[in-house]
Amino acid sequence: MKRLVTMLLAFCLLLSTCACSGTSGTDSQSSGSAQESSESAQNSSETSSPDTEEKVSLRIAIDQHDADLSDDSNFTEFKPMLQQAADELGYEIEWIPLRDSDTRSEQIAVMLAGDLPDIFWGLLTDDQVVNNASLFVPLEDKIQEYAPNVYELYESGVENWEEFLTYPDGHIYSMIGNIFSSPNNAVQGTMWINQKWLDDLGLSVPTTMDEFTEVLTAFRDNDCDGDGDASNEIPLDWCQAHYAAKYYELAHSYGLPIDTGKMYDIVDGEVLPAVNTDVFRNFLEEFHQLVADGLANPEGATQTNEQYNSNISSGKVGVFWGWAPYTYITDTELQSQYVPVSPISADGATFRVQPNLNNANRNGFVITTACENVEAAMKLWDYLEQDEETQFSAAFGPEGLIWEFVDGVPTNRVYTAEDATAMGFEDIASNAGTSAFAATVGLPNCGPLMLTARDNPPETTGGIRQGAVELYEPYYTEQTMSRAVVPADVMEEFTFTTDGLEDFINAFACESILNGVTDESWNTYVNSLPQYGYDYYVSYYQKYLDGSF
Repeated sequence: MKRLVTMLLAFCLLLSTCACSGTSGTDSQSSGSAQESSESAQNSSETSSPDTEEKVSLRIAIDQHDADLSDDSNFTEFKPMLQQAADELGYEIEWIPLRDSDTRSEQIAVMLAGDLPDIFWGLLTDDQVVNNASLFVPLEDKIQEYAPNVYELYESGVENWEEFLTYPDGHIYSMIGNIFSSPNNAVQGTMWINQKWLDDLGLSVPTTMDEFTEVLTAFRDNDCDGDGDASNEIPLDWCQAHYAAKYYELAHSYGLPIDTGKMYDIVDGEVLPAVNTDVFRNFLEEFHQLVADGLANPEGATQTNEQYNSNISSGKVGVFWGWAPYTYITDTELQSQYVPVSPISADGATFRVQPNLNNANRNGFVITTACENVEAAMKLWDYLEQDEETQFSAAFGPEGLIWEFVDGVPTNRVYTAEDATAMGFEDIASNAGTSAFAATVGLPNCGPLMLTARDNPPETTGGIRQGAVELYEPYYTEQTMSRAVVPADVMEEFTFTTDGLEDFINAFACESILNGVTDESWNTYVNSLPQYGYDYYVSYYQKYLDGSF
């Protein structure tokens, strides 16, 4: 009898050990309903611990910055904080970086359809969470217990955090990522001009549309880059494929604060149509004239990010929209030639842009029902939130290179290739000072939650960007759209009713910029907008703004 009892106890211990070792896979999806999978994941989190002899295994799909120089095989090689977290926690992590913005949504859709990772890191939108809620583990009763650092940070620094995170079904499915308040992220595109070209031509930074056209004409007609060919300069470059260089940037000069997902205006609390107005047509006609006169790149609507970057880094572009010169140019001398341009208003208009003043990502860290050890998964994110040094090291690389503490405040610093080499980054040291370097050593767009951004001394890259953004602050719209979560049924109706709307608007705009607008093309476009749900689109955002869903 004693021998039988001993064997039974040993068998139970074996079962318990197997339950504790988190393994990846989608067996829970194929063996039962999503609800059963969720219950299994929750039970696992209550009975297992990451402190087991066998390492915890996690599959993590993560947002990869477009400028990141690493690939799938060495994603964490230059991100020491991620590797440190895995090592100290005893985890084996399979990273699945999703980089290409053109295919990312398709990749996510495939994963949601069956190939679930354990974690979606910085990837999901509100509607993806709402429409697939059964695939995610509710965290509202787990954050305080399994992520105490996260809970303390929320309690001390995020007002109404539970309301911000709670979805309409009453559940919290994620932990917050990114910088909560980041002035440098308030706008996307800023305009930059080559000061050396201006000086050589005896011109000043333009302040009006007439002056702007005069400068572009001079850039077109002179051998500004000094290569002996006066025909290969690009006076004004733009790129519809680039997040900060789309045609919207010039639209702001005509008082149209439109952007991706913002094909409307807000005036005195009223959401108004913006892309079927005479102002929008006038903007398209004047942009077309710049193209027709050889002042703006006719390939802006079709060129890739890589082509756009190549144009700028070649030194043949006079004016461009983007984040900052160091994002595209590695040559420090060429970087220094570009200076920011204050917003220019078209005749009879005032420049306007709708800012993004809350940069926190509600869906920074979402755990799926494929995860067999929810507690262990939460402890990974909690590790990165343990203190300010860990937070900023995860997002921007180790202290003492891109950033450092100055009087206890995280602060950007000037660093060189020699500094990068000394800290073990010799393989990418030639990119020191560029966005590519920062994106490779950290997670600038999907790091753990940081309540405030780094300080930016003027001589640093962050300070250069900040100087440009500050020029835009007087032109922010008085109201911005709500960030409330939309109920699932409303989101489903919106997605169905407005399917293809923004693609239709952008296609017409780019075609008009390239080939011009006629009464016939304009009337056809305007009459087609209701068929794509534009009237519904405007009324939807009015309800969103009012909180009346």
